Amino acid sequence: FLASMAFVAAALVQVQIDKTYPVFPAAGQSQIKLINLGGIPATVQFQPQLQNVDVAPNEATGYMTFETSTLKSLQIASEFLNKTEPLELLEGHRYTLAFKE
Repeated sequence: FLASMAFVAAALVQVQIDKTYPVFPAAGQSQIKLINLGGIPATVQFQPQLQNVDVAPNEATGYMTFETSTLKSLQIASEFLNKTEPLELLEGHRYTLAFKE
């Protein structure tokens, strides 16, 4: 009886551990994390018109998942910055983009 309870407890612990693992991009997808190193808020628009993300000063987003074939560039806009960055992403990879005004 105690042995079976130990297996049940181990299974419950494993389920909780599995929830903490990161979710990596699948085939055909890429993930991007944004970090605003500047002192003012910025808005990042993923092109062509996929999604807008507001990033507070000195803050980061979590990883966002996109279909690699549809994501062509991103535009970073803030009070002092308006910049478009072309993107050449590989499927199944994670990227971190840090920017500052």
